Amino acid sequence: MHTRMKRFDATASLLLALGIGMLAGCGDLPWQLDAFKLNGPLNGHGVGAALDYPTLMRVGAAAEAGGDFSTAVTTYRRAAAIDTTAVAPLVATGNALLALGEFNEAILAYNSALARHDHDREAARRGADALPARPGADAR
Repeated sequence: MHTRMKRFDATASLLLALGIGMLAGCGDLPWQLDAFKLNGPLNGHGVGAALDYPTLMRVGAAAEAGGDFSTAVTTYRRAAAIDTTAVAPLVATGNALLALGEFNEAILAYNSALARHDHDREAARRGADALPARPGADAR
């Protein structure tokens, strides 16, 4: 009888641990593994501080040069959120989205750049180039 109780306790403990583990998978973790702090606070200094605009642009360019276009898009969008007057991160976002084949999103990024600065030649040129590149679009 005593060994049966030990087995019951061990089984109940195992099932409790598995149940807690399964329920923990349903929620968000209280910590994030983000090496570049791309999703951290927008400003800060010191160890663990979020990256500033020039650093985000360099990280985005490095990711784009390495062929990691999705990281480049995320990083450029983060830079655009920090400096709300800059056109360069939106044009760079559009370029990376074109490389991913996301033509509609790229056109939106170029239009956002034009909304920030009406006479930006690069945004206008890249946006016009993206229009015939879309699947189903007529060539001019």
